[in-house]
Parts: sequence; C-alpha cells; structure tokens
Amino acid sequence: MRILLDARLYGLQHRGLGRYLMELVRNLLALAQRDEFIFLVAPQAVKEFPPLPTFVSLREAPWRVYSLAEQVKLPRLIAQLRPDLVHFPHFSAPFFCPVPFVVTVHDLILHHAPTERSTTLPTPLYWLKVAAYHRLMRRLLQQARAVMTVSQAVAADLNHYYPFVSNKLRVIPLAPSPLPPASQYQSPHPYFLMVGAFYPHKNVERAVVAVAALRQKQPQVELWLVGKVDAFGLRLQNWVHEQGWSNWVRFWGSVSDVELAALLRGSTGYLLPSLHEGFGLGALDALAVGVPVVAADIPVLREVLGPAALYADPYHTQAIADQLLRLATHPELRIELTSQAKHWLERYSWARTGAQTLALYHEIN
Repeated sequence: MRILLDARLYGLQHRGLGRYLMELVRNLLALAQRDEFIFLVAPQAVKEFPPLPTFVSLREAPWRVYSLAEQVKLPRLIAQLRPDLVHFPHFSAPFFCPVPFVVTVHDLILHHAPTERSTTLPTPLYWLKVAAYHRLMRRLLQQARAVMTVSQAVAADLNHYYPFVSNKLRVIPLAPSPLPPASQYQSPHPYFLMVGAFYPHKNVERAVVAVAALRQKQPQVELWLVGKVDAFGLRLQNWVHEQGWSNWVRFWGSVSDVELAALLRGSTGYLLPSLHEGFGLGALDALAVGVPVVAADIPVLREVLGPAALYADPYHTQAIADQLLRLATHPELRIELTSQAKHWLERYSWARTGAQTLALYHEIN
C-alpha cells in the first residue's frame, strides 16, 4: 500500500500538531512492514527527520497551510505521486483531493468560540476565513473515507454538528511524549506552569487573575508561561504589565524538550484552564513526569485526565485559585494524585496510537 502523509506541520514549532506528527511518524515507521510511505514536508523541516528506511521518501511541499497555494498546488502533487491513500492530520487540506483520504480532526474550537480576539486579521477577512473553514470542514468530512479524532468529547461534537459522519468516526487517543531526563529547575520561588498558545480559548488571563488571588495567601507563588510569544502573547504581556504583575508572571517563550522537562519537574503544578480543548496533551506530559495538574472542569479534560487531576470551573478565577491553594498546601494530595496518574497513564501509548492508525489505513483501503 502506498500511503501519503501530509507532514508539513511536523516539528515542535507547530505545538501539539507538530508533536502528534513526530510521534505518529516514529511509530508508523516502527510498525510498517509491507507499506510504502511518502511524507510531504516543509523544506525547513527536512533536516528534522530521523534517518529513514528505504520504504520511506520525503517530498517537499513548500505551501503554507490555510493558503490558496495549498488548495491549488497540493492536489496536483498528490495526483502526480499517485498514492493509494492520503492522511491529512489536520483540516488544512485541499477542497479537492484526487485520491481517497482520511482526516484527523483534533477539535472544533472554531465552532464553539469564534471571536475577533483570536485573530490579527481585519474583521471582514476574519469572518471570511471562518466561513471558509466551515465550508472546508463539511467538505472534508463528507469526502473522507474515515474521520479520526482524539477524544470521545470531540467525537460527540462531530456527531452534533455533522450527524452524517457518525458511521466513519474513529477515536484514536494521543499519548504523553517521553521527555528527556533533566534535573528540576531550581527557583527561589514556587511556581505553577502553563504550556501552550496564548489564544483566547486557552483562558490565560483568568489563570493570571487566579494566581493573583492565590498570592493573597501564598505571596511567593509565581506563574510561568511557556509558549511562542506571538501577537497574542504580546497582547497578554502588555495586559500583565498594565496590571503591575510583571514581577511574578514570567514568559519563557518557546523552549526545548530538555528545558520543558526541567521546568515541569521544578513546578508546584501544571495549570490547564482552557475553555475548550480537543485533548489536553500538555497535561498528560505533566502527569507522566510526576507533576500534578489543575485543569478546567470541561468534559474532554475529565475524559482524558480522569481521577489524576484536580478540576475547577474555568470561568471562575476563585475556584481555580482554591484548587491551586490545595495543591500548594497539601502534600498528601500531591502524593495521591501522583499515584492515580501512574495507573491512569497506562491507557495511553503512542505505539498503540500508531498501530490503530495503521490498522485504519488498511481497513478502509
């Protein structure tokens, strides 16, 4: 079977999607025996790939995701390569695909939370982009041979918005990534850690306010934020400065896996207060290195993290602050959560994710 995987978002610079592709590639290659793979990659990512076996080839695809060039040139390349099946790991796919394909839908956040605060585009262009997204999503779901998603919560969303997709849905969860060994970061002050983008649905402003409330009782506690400081990050930095909180809210920018492992291990806990998520991969990574988590009390995080986390209403900053205080002041609670996490994490494996994905390829071809 000749399988083409669109890996243009491969690499940690693309956050969770990049991590998903890195782990998927690694595990597909470990499992594949009778298949030929072609990976479409951005030119700058070619050097990031490990040594590849003879049944794998890389093909550069220099077209930016969500671009007109992607819509025009990607189908031509696919037709030229003549795969039996294409896997689009995200909805950044061409409206017309000349061969059978599967698609992974990680979330429907844009269905839940379209807001001009989540873009740097002028208002008319933003709403045009939202309309195009809805049209493309419907088209992809209609044409796909199978639709993969990462949680039962997203599957329920897909069933709600697109009932016609129910008979071709497959839930294939993600898994924590093995972080490299690293000594814990030594800080003179205790800190909670958040990792990810600064989009509005990530709810970072309420997290900052919650830690400000916590500091009324634990004045040494800080909040450290890891993630690319883009236009949304700069907006948040300016707001933090206006509040007079820059001395205890620290922006780290993008970090390596070694740095991330050290920051996680040195933290009092990991905070994930998102209003919407597709999975919550960063929280699983935290649990995997023994760091307790305070998460938003939303269905998808209850599903993914189970009894291994504390939960708080993401719209109420005092509720978040109360759970952070419990974590900071009750060592026996930390021990209990760590024990729960060890058992809970047994259900997640990138090898299983790769095996289920490969099996799906063969099932539908």
